[in-house]
Amino acid sequence: MGETAFLFSFFMKNNIIKINIIKLGLITSFGFFMLIASPISAWAKEIKTNEVLELINLSRAENNLPPLYLNPTLAKVADSKVKDMTNKHYFSHTSPEGVTPWHWFDKNNYFYKYAGENLAINYDDAQEEHDAWMKSPAHKKNILNTNFNEIGIATSKGIIEGKRSYVTVTVFGTPDENIFATSQKMPLASKNSYILGVQSNKNKNIINSKSDSLHSSIAKNKLFELIKEQSDNIIWTVALIAILIVLKDIIIKTISTRTFHHKHSAINLILFIMIYALLF
Repeated sequence: MGETAFLFSFFMKNNIIKINIIKLGLITSFGFFMLIASPISAWAKEIKTNEVLELINLSRAENNLPPLYLNPTLAKVADSKVKDMTNKHYFSHTSPEGVTPWHWFDKNNYFYKYAGENLAINYDDAQEEHDAWMKSPAHKKNILNTNFNEIGIATSKGIIEGKRSYVTVTVFGTPDENIFATSQKMPLASKNSYILGVQSNKNKNIINSKSDSLHSSIAKNKLFELIKEQSDNIIWTVALIAILIVLKDIIIKTISTRTFHHKHSAINLILFIMIYALLF
C-alpha cells in the first residue's frame, strides 16, 4: 500500500512538473506570437517642448540672433496641427483634405505678418531632432529667421502610417504690426525620423521648393549612404550575377548539343538553382 502511494505521489509530481512546463511553453509561445504578429511597433520617445525651445534659442544665440518667445496662441496653433495629424494618421504640412498650415493660424486667431512651420517625427530626443533640423537648409532657415520673434510648440503620440509615432510641431510667427499679440517670455536656459519645414508671409503663402522635396531628398541621401556602406556587397553581387549569366549560357549551349529526354527539366533546374543562389 505504501509503495502504491509513493508511486502515485511520484506520478502526480511529475505530471504537475510537465503541466507547468507545458503552461510555460504556451505562455512563451503566445507572447512571441503576439510580438511578431503585431503590425504596430512600440511607442517612440516623447520630446519635451521646453527642450525644443531651449535648443532653438541656443542656436539663435550662437548666430547673434534674439531669442524666440513662447506665444500661447501659437502654442494652440501647434497643438491644433499636431492633433489633426495624429487623429487623421498623416505626417505632412498639408492634410489629406488639402488643409494648409496657415489654416491653423487663422483658426486660432493668430494674425501673422510672417509664419513658418517645422515638423519632426520619431526622434529619440530633442537634441537629435534639433540636429536634423539644423542640417536641413529649409528648417534651419526657419530657426534662424530674423523675421520671426515668437514660437509655439506641441507634441503628441499617435498612429502615423501604421506605426506608433511621436510627432513634434513647431510654428514660428511674427504678429501683424496693426494687431496686438501677447507673448510669454521664456529666456534661454542656462544649462524620435524625418522633418518638414515651410514658410509663409502675410501677402502670399510661400512653400519653399527645397522643403517640398524634403521627403525625396532625405530618402535619396539615405539611399546614397546605404549604397556607399554596401558598395563591396553590391560589387560582389553584380559580379556573381554576371558569372551566373555566363555560366547559364555555357550550360544551356552544352545541353543543347547533347540529346537526352529531360533537356528542359535540366535547364529549369539550373535556372532555379541560380535564382535561389541570388536570393538566398
